[in-house]
Amino acid sequence: FSEWGFDFMKWDWLLYGNVTLTKELTKSLTQASSSSGRSIVLSLSNNVGHNHELMQSVKDIGASMARITTDISDNWFSMSSAASEALYFIDIAGNGFYPDPDMLQIGYIGTPNGLNTKFHKTHLAKVEQYFQLSFWAIYPAPMILSCDLSQLDGDDFTMGSLKNREVILINQDSLGIPSKKLKDNSDDVIVRELDDGSVALGVFNFVIMERNLNIYLADIEKVTGVKFPKGATLRSVWEQKDVGVVDGNFTITLEGHQGLLYKLIPIV
Repeated sequence: FSEWGFDFMKWDWLLYGNVTLTKELTKSLTQASSSSGRSIVLSLSNNVGHNHELMQSVKDIGASMARITTDISDNWFSMSSAASEALYFIDIAGNGFYPDPDMLQIGYIGTPNGLNTKFHKTHLAKVEQYFQLSFWAIYPAPMILSCDLSQLDGDDFTMGSLKNREVILINQDSLGIPSKKLKDNSDDVIVRELDDGSVALGVFNFVIMERNLNIYLADIEKVTGVKFPKGATLRSVWEQKDVGVVDGNFTITLEGHQGLLYKLIPIV
């Protein structure tokens, strides 16, 4: 693969949950990649399962990413289930390794594991697409697009979503540290310290009803270590504009199944 100029290698359909084989394969492929003189991303697929210890092991051995779910589909149950499972591994993400909740279900989608000649518009509602892109960006998860690119011309919503530079910068932040849940007993709010001294804030509504999320800066300070002595500027990442100044606590309202990204920029 090195001689052919490959940068990415996915090892698929390894025996599901086979701990010994997974570790041996990860070690041999990592060593082969290193000795080849070329840095190759090693993606393991469908073999880690709900196993925190094994995920940590393949990271320590040298894998770049590892799938945590079966194939994702463009429906709410599948996508939100992948996000929920990803939270089980949230402390392992970052520092060059990514638990992989599978591909983005955005744009015009085919049928998994088949030769596709016909594609359909994603069945995810727009708020659900924002949910997936927001969650994958802040987690951080590999943001791999799997759709018919030829049909994106003229699709302003999809192209605008995929090309939002501020979303991509959060995903690719150079600190490379994992995000964290704001509350151990809640999956609704995720925070991540960024290299510019700000904090990325992901808010997610896993239910169909509208919800109001009340967020305290003191909680974010405690989880991230970033201080807001004079409050913070709240920036909407999707709108790419500052939407206000917050101090103490603030409320964000989410539609059912909606997910959004913000940045909290300390006021100095």
